Formats: sequence, C-alpha cells, structure tokens
Amino acid sequence: LVAFLAPKVGAGEATLALKSIARTDDFEAIQALLASGADPLAGEALSSALLDATSAKQVAAVTEMLKHIDDKQAPKVQFT
Repeated sequence: LVAFLAPKVGAGEATLALKSIARTDDFEAIQALLASGADPLAGEALSSALLDATSAKQVAAVTEMLKHIDDKQAPKVQFT
C-alpha cells in the first residue's frame, strides 16, 4: 500500500511516514518513501528516520537511507 501511495504524496508527508516506519522491517515501504523524496535526516536535534532505523538495528533500511543522503559528514550521519 505504501509503495502505491508514496509517489502520490509530497516529500513532507513521505518524510513523516518514513519516520513512523523507520524502526520496522518494511524495507519495500522504506524504499518507496525514499524514492518519493522522503528526507531520512529530517527531525529535531538527534531525531531522524536514520537514527531510528540505526537504533532498531535495521541494517538494510540504514544502508538504503544512506544512499539518499548527499552530505555523509552531516552530524546526524556521523552519530550513526
């Protein structure tokens, strides 16, 4: 369902959806949301989908999110 809906939502909604499922093992949904423009680093302070996936040990999700981050030196990337 997420793969179907992701291309139809804006990047802001996709980012919120990504944050809400980052700790899960729904890799296909994570890929779809990232492809639709979700920002894995969005969030306040030390909060982001990337950090959530990291703390939940979702290696495949973290690897996929890192592919969508241009600045690999960003503080939230370095924290992971």
